[in-house]
Amino acid sequence: MASTDSPTPPPSKGQKRRKGWRRALTLTIIVLSVFVVYAFAFAKTDVSLEEIQSETRQQQLFKILRALAHPNLITYDKRDVVITTDVYVPCEGQNPEQAPASEEGGTVTVAPNCANPGDEITVTGTGFQPGQRAIVDFVPISDFGIFLPMGRTDILDDGTFELTFLAPERESEDAQQVQVTTQTNIGRWTSREQVWTDTNENGIRDESRFPDSDSDLSTYEVVLPDFELRSPGGVTIIDENNNVLDFISWGGSFEAITGSGKGFVSTDIGYDPVLPDGDESIQLEGSGSEPQDFTWAGPAPQTFGKLNVDQHATDTPDDVFFNEVAFAEVNKLELAGAPGASLDDVSLVFFDALDGRQYRIVSVADATELSPRLSDNAINT
Repeated sequence: MASTDSPTPPPSKGQKRRKGWRRALTLTIIVLSVFVVYAFAFAKTDVSLEEIQSETRQQQLFKILRALAHPNLITYDKRDVVITTDVYVPCEGQNPEQAPASEEGGTVTVAPNCANPGDEITVTGTGFQPGQRAIVDFVPISDFGIFLPMGRTDILDDGTFELTFLAPERESEDAQQVQVTTQTNIGRWTSREQVWTDTNENGIRDESRFPDSDSDLSTYEVVLPDFELRSPGGVTIIDENNNVLDFISWGGSFEAITGSGKGFVSTDIGYDPVLPDGDESIQLEGSGSEPQDFTWAGPAPQTFGKLNVDQHATDTPDDVFFNEVAFAEVNKLELAGAPGASLDDVSLVFFDALDGRQYRIVSVADATELSPRLSDNAINT
């Protein structure tokens, strides 16, 4: 069936002219408005374009533009690459072999590797990570592990570097060393590597979660770093928001007057944990799931890594609390909490009971991250 709608007539020349005139007028108004706003802003903020003509401002502008062109969007952890090669000082005709290539593929050549004091020695490197720095040291024969800095230089885009220094006045009949230290990126996007950081500086890799357990209660042993533990004293457990989860003390109860524990009164465990023998500890006993359900007792044989002998869990705890303490030979604490609960942002804060002030903060868990990863700049962007 044929349509009965009549076709829309095309716009006339007059209509086209009126639309073009309105479009031009609108564009003109927008341009003038932008100009007025910028002029007003310049007048109010007293901006002077003459400022960017100065050499200092141009250098700053160049740095900004370069950073925008090459943004730091990826973070790599670094691993030291150390290569040593023999060198004789003074030179009596020796010809030691050059150092083999590192596992990362970098090679170092020392020429000459037999020299007299004051002679020039040139160190050349190839196959290194571009953008890093190479540090060159002379390692003389010594009982004290002496390193004499000879200089540092940037590694070029082709992975090479070269540095010349004068042989020092350290003579020996035996071979001495030239040591080159640089860094390389850890991991690739196709094979990322986990990097451990000893956050609490105790020399032990501390996991970030309570271990799984068949019980409703799991325990976590914390070996403290080397510092002078004060007695009488106390310690709190705090979370990422500085909330106090537990507060115990030895040598008497006291009120904290500084830090996250300010205003909190400690629970005296009734014993000085410094006094027991090396294989004994002070520990909780009883039944329950919260610290107030148990009582401190001891000294008794240590049970780090498992529930105490006279301790029974009746439910999964909501928070972390102290479970065992031993400060005789190695300063150790044990925490109790829900199996698998995170300890990423949990810390211990130590107090001096004589003045109520905190004097040391120790992270419970160590940091482990994947390398490479997105940088803070990339996340913020």
